[in-house]
Amino acid sequence: MDLTFFIICVILIYLIYYLISCIQSLNKELKEVKTKCIKTDQPLTVDTPDVKEKLKEETISGFDFLKKLFNK
Repeated sequence: MDLTFFIICVILIYLIYYLISCIQSLNKELKEVKTKCIKTDQPLTVDTPDVKEKLKEETISGFDFLKKLFNK
């Protein structure tokens, strides 16, 4: 029982180490891509609607639907 637990722990430690090294290498590659390929000449504009207003409209329309459903 102790040997199997030890083997499982060693395998899990190796997997964690492998995942951490993969994440570090990906992070390094992303930094390289960011520095070499991405150039920002113009400011970033965001055209998404206000989330609060959209959620309010959807909630009210959902309540109206439930009200009509239960009033029948």
